[in-house]
Amino acid sequence: MSSDTTHSDSTESFESVPNEQVQMAAEVETLREENAKLRREYARARRVRNRNAAVGLAVVGVVAVLGAVLLLSVRTILLVLGATGLFTATLVYYLEPTRVLPVNISEAVYDTLAANESALVAELGLDGKSRYYPTDEPGTSSVVLFVTRETDESPSRPQTESLLVISNETNAHGVALQPSGVPLLNAFRKSVSSDLGETPTDLAEQLSEAAETLGIVDAVSFTLDTKSNSLTVGVSEPVYGDLTQFDHPVVSFFAVGLAARLDEPVCIESVESADRADAAVNYRWGA
Repeated sequence: MSSDTTHSDSTESFESVPNEQVQMAAEVETLREENAKLRREYARARRVRNRNAAVGLAVVGVVAVLGAVLLLSVRTILLVLGATGLFTATLVYYLEPTRVLPVNISEAVYDTLAANESALVAELGLDGKSRYYPTDEPGTSSVVLFVTRETDESPSRPQTESLLVISNETNAHGVALQPSGVPLLNAFRKSVSSDLGETPTDLAEQLSEAAETLGIVDAVSFTLDTKSNSLTVGVSEPVYGDLTQFDHPVVSFFAVGLAARLDEPVCIESVESADRADAAVNYRWGA
């Protein structure tokens, strides 16, 4: 009797496993459908919001144009207001808003890349300071991050575009990486009509303002020593986490800007990052 009961229980337990898997698969499929439905609803709500805003702007533009016909004394102002309203309404109606990633997601992506690059440098036994070298003609944004072994002599500019740099010089072996600050500097240069300053003072001021404008820090202060070719940058609330991470975008942005404009190698002498509200980076350029 007990044997039959045991056999029956075991059979039911084996049969319940496929049933549970089927039920779980059905629940997963239901969740996928719900997520797809929520995405469609969100997209529809965003389109409706944009269209409502466009209609409102268009109404303002039409009213301003009609007012210009009746109110001759302020015709010019009303015509400009009407044209602006109609033009903006057209843009809002036809253009989708730019997708923006949350800061925590961007930081997580950077943290992973920084960890991989740092592990590569450590695996190769490269313990030298990070140095940013301009690779093309002066004034461009083409800069490479070169990391070698720590020696008494500064390594020369890498003469190859390869990731792994092998040279006859004892202090010229290392890795040449694309700095994270290059796209940031390119984005800034596209947003301004004038070029970067030629003197270290003008350049430090422009890069500080650019860092705040790009939103990678809340505030920037700097101390410049032209005699020793050094710049100390203090930042408040930098994005992408701790500044001591490998090729941090905020740190890299200033280094790339200095190297590209001054046409000199730039070395990261030290990074002090006690917390996100108070951090400082010391740069030095030249031989």
